[in-house]
Amino acid sequence: MPDTLPGMGAMTTAVRAAGALVLVALLAGCTGDDGIVTTTPTPTVVAGSEEPGTTPSPTPSGGGELTDEELLVLMPEGAGDPTWEGAVSTVLFLLDEYPRALREVDSRALEALSLPECRFCAGLVDDVVQVDGAGLRLDEGSMTPDFLGLDGFLESEGHARVVFPVRQSDFRYVDSGGVEQRTTNGADFLMYVELRFVDPAWKIAGVEVVAP
Repeated sequence: MPDTLPGMGAMTTAVRAAGALVLVALLAGCTGDDGIVTTTPTPTVVAGSEEPGTTPSPTPSGGGELTDEELLVLMPEGAGDPTWEGAVSTVLFLLDEYPRALREVDSRALEALSLPECRFCAGLVDDVVQVDGAGLRLDEGSMTPDFLGLDGFLESEGHARVVFPVRQSDFRYVDSGGVEQRTTNGADFLMYVELRFVDPAWKIAGVEVVAP
């Protein structure tokens, strides 16, 4: 697979995480620079295992940005723990939340989950804006993480790195009448995520996506 994912702009080559500790037991439950710039408005990858409609839509106070407390209500149990397991849960939420945002045309949870320096995250939010502007929404599409390939480590207090092999299905977009207008092809890739714990939640500081 090339270093450019379907629907995304050119991406830099990943810097491999060294000395990582594999923790596949979570089946029960990048570098400082994120190195990625999304340069096209075409919707991209990242999704989740939940079926459409199973994740509640954010309900921010006043209809504006989500507070951290409101974000945590939407996230898996334990995602607010300052542990590596909490960081992994946060990445899983990101994979679930992106397609939901494209289905509901609502990027507030993505924005609340991201730190300002995460250019990749800004690209995801921009995808939602572009879909809205085109009068489209995601109808079908998901991302499936491979837990057997889960890797990463708690680098220091409040700083974690998580690596997931991910399989992206095709993303199918429809207009307001339900007519298909665009499809982006699926792909397999490695997702390197850098997180920082900003009490009371983990936030995404950078993402790198490369061929496995």
